[in-house]
Amino acid sequence: MRFVCMTVLLLVALLGLTFAEEEVEMPSMEPRIEDMDSLIIVGVGYQGDDIFERIMTLWMELIQRKGEFENLASQVEAFGVSLMPENAEKQTDFRYIAGYEVTKTSKIPEGMEIVTIPAGKYAIFTHKGSLENLQATYAYILGVWPQKTTEYSLRHAPQLERYGLKFNAMSEQSEIEILVPIDKVETK
Repeated sequence: MRFVCMTVLLLVALLGLTFAEEEVEMPSMEPRIEDMDSLIIVGVGYQGDDIFERIMTLWMELIQRKGEFENLASQVEAFGVSLMPENAEKQTDFRYIAGYEVTKTSKIPEGMEIVTIPAGKYAIFTHKGSLENLQATYAYILGVWPQKTTEYSLRHAPQLERYGLKFNAMSEQSEIEILVPIDKVETK
């Protein structure tokens, strides 16, 4: 649990998130809780000093190369995968992959990465609005919600963003699902 908290705090710091309500208007949202099967995501990834500037480039490359994919699980969903080692200490430890879920890994486009998302329980939050407000959603999810819930604790595993039919980067009605790995708190 200590490592999960440290990882979350490091991710929050790296993303430049703040929990001060006077600085960022905090959304109020409750997640739906789902037990998910494992997923196989194939895509383009990056890890380095300028990761946050590179994320848009990753998405552009992924979209341009969609025709190279076989065995897509969905024609309308894409995933952003955030990976942070448990012992992460700096921004360069954070890795991001923009990808698609596949049903088989027999034919992977050249230069693509494969990441298996383990089965487990996830809290699924819906970010509504523009990408400019995504920071406030993450601040709530990673800073406020874990303190509010007594039923669940954060679990160390890849965190996901699911982009589907309701996503439109240019619309205030846009929706992105943010999937946060959790465990049910055992009551004694």
